[in-house]
Amino acid sequence: MASEDDILKIFEPRRSRKPIETVSALASWMSSECANKTSYGIGWDISEGMRIDRFGATWRWQYTERSEVRTIKTFESESEIAACAYEQIRKDPWAWTHCVGWFKFECHKKAYTETLEDRGIAFYQDQIPFGGPEDPRYRIFVFGRDVLELKKVNSIYGN
Repeated sequence: MASEDDILKIFEPRRSRKPIETVSALASWMSSECANKTSYGIGWDISEGMRIDRFGATWRWQYTERSEVRTIKTFESESEIAACAYEQIRKDPWAWTHCVGWFKFECHKKAYTETLEDRGIAFYQDQIPFGGPEDPRYRIFVFGRDVLELKKVNSIYGN
């Protein structure tokens, strides 16, 4: 599995041009920069990951997993929680990864990565055991807005 340092060598998301002061602005920035929304519930529901919850006059930064919710930190203002979440999400390399390729055969993975290289799209690849050590799968990840460039590539490879 990739380390965060490996991914950060390949990609760093663009900073917001304006300070992030609201949850709505944070959600908008994440959408415009194509963050992977599966791990952060910022204006949308998630089943596992970090989320923002308003409770009365306070704002809570929470982690949810298997219907269990744990409050990590409480904030007095929306601007404080939005700024904190922005910094965490911006620095979390996995918040920007999109798995765009999943291959059984290494030759298919190689052809796909060559296509990405030809198009100048940065990617990260790894190999994981699927049915055991002798049955690997090859995964390809792209980052942020590059996921928008893949419609043509994926139509070629059926992903």
